[in-house]
Amino acid sequence: IVLYMQDIIASLPYYNVEDYRNKFDLIVSYDKGDCDKYAFLYHPTPFSRIDFQISEEEIDVFFCGAAKTRYKTILDTYSRLTNNGLKCKFYITGVPEEFRIQGEGLYYDHPITYLQNLKYVAQSKCILEVMQVNADGFTPRLWEAIMYDKHLLTNNSYIQDSIYWNPQAIHLLDDCGDFSFIKEKISYSNDIKITKSPINLLHFIEQNLC
Repeated sequence: IVLYMQDIIASLPYYNVEDYRNKFDLIVSYDKGDCDKYAFLYHPTPFSRIDFQISEEEIDVFFCGAAKTRYKTILDTYSRLTNNGLKCKFYITGVPEEFRIQGEGLYYDHPITYLQNLKYVAQSKCILEVMQVNADGFTPRLWEAIMYDKHLLTNNSYIQDSIYWNPQAIHLLDDCGDFSFIKEKISYSNDIKITKSPINLLHFIEQNLC
């Protein structure tokens, strides 16, 4: 029996880690920091591409996620992008009322399915990724960017030291003076895409159980 963590322990206060050690044969996490702190096994989240028809709506930058500890960065980035003439589509849940700003393409607490999320990813030129405070891993937004050949705008500096780093396609928020790169088409290697197969996660679990 294997527990695979796709969120950080700090955001899951109801988790009893010590109790889970006795209930599971393995605990695996996507977050390197949690792996170091709690002695979990590390493995990035897997991802499979889904192909479908998309609409002709133009989206320069897309974000979908819970605000958590990052809503200020998300909204500040939205303002920077729109001030540069870019069209954004941001679905954000959990932003406190007093911190909400109004603008075209901003949707608060408006749930969408993950399939609709992927359709917006496929329509967009760039995906915004904003890490939770104290998170130290890779999120599905990176995998979406890789699988659908999109730019990734991120504040995850750790990515520079990973096999996924591609300076033509991945851009650190703090290093961006303008966002002209968003208009350029990019692609990721098939070798990188193959590493995301869920089959690799199953092999990893099998090897560690044996």
